[in-house]
Amino acid sequence: MTTPPSPSHEALPWREPADLYEACRAPGAMLLESARGPMRIARYSFIAMEPYLEYRVKDGHASITGPLADESGILRPGEHPLRTLKRLLAAHPQTPDPALPPFQGGCAGMFSYEFVHYLERIPRTPVDDLGVPDAHIYFHDRVYAFDHQERTLHAIVQPGVRPGHAEALARMSETARGLTPTPWEHPGGPGGAGGSGAIVIDHDTPEERYTEMVRRAKEYIAAGDIFQANLSLRVSASLQGRSPWALYRTLGRINPSPFACYLDMGEYVSGLVARASRECAGPRGGDPPDRGHAPARRGRGRGRSHAAGTPTEREGAGRTHHAHRP
Repeated sequence: MTTPPSPSHEALPWREPADLYEACRAPGAMLLESARGPMRIARYSFIAMEPYLEYRVKDGHASITGPLADESGILRPGEHPLRTLKRLLAAHPQTPDPALPPFQGGCAGMFSYEFVHYLERIPRTPVDDLGVPDAHIYFHDRVYAFDHQERTLHAIVQPGVRPGHAEALARMSETARGLTPTPWEHPGGPGGAGGSGAIVIDHDTPEERYTEMVRRAKEYIAAGDIFQANLSLRVSASLQGRSPWALYRTLGRINPSPFACYLDMGEYVSGLVARASRECAGPRGGDPPDRGHAPARRGRGRGRSHAAGTPTEREGAGRTHHAHRP
């Protein structure tokens, strides 16, 4: 049996992850960033870019697009989405290089909490007022990997996935080496994120109703009917023309986090912002926690979860979990 190839890579001068991501932002490009924290949970950051496949699932209907969509097999009717993901990953096996950071290519994206309906038979009571996929996954063979502890940066390309991997590695090297970071400006400053007008925060549940929900939950707990209740409040705001990317960078200055991500998912979302999370989604495979890097986000659900979003960067039909798998 032929051993899958190891990645081609090149060591590059150190660049800050957000600065380099700004130079290669495009639909399907993802920044998985550990901005600050102990090295056991915040050692690595990654940029995955130029995906070769895009996989979406919505209400049981799946689609595959991208440069290699015709070579990855026809969708199989009735196949469970997780089996499809496993099959797509198996089409391009890799042999990881232990000298490099742990994510060296693979898939990255989001599962909404409504994905639970593919795992359990439970009622669909919330209204789907956002219409984003239940799962939206990109497959990447081109990655920038940052090791904050060693202060190293590598461009990584998986050979054998598609032609031109040497050219892709050279292009990634040129982008990183030629990077001249622009001074960060506050979104309200000249030349910043643009937009105008005050940002108004909207709560989908009035304070009086939410307070009553809390009171009733406490009564049920005291009566012994339940032992826990997860109440939710959707909080949203229009950025008034400001850039979601500028919001992400602003949050990074105010409250850097060991688990942050910015995912450009294309036309239905221009950014996913996660900055304050202290959660780790868990180690990869058999790796100890300090070897894995899986940013997690508690996103807004259909009236069920507890986070903020904007019309341009809401993450979807449910609370959303972001992870990557090499």
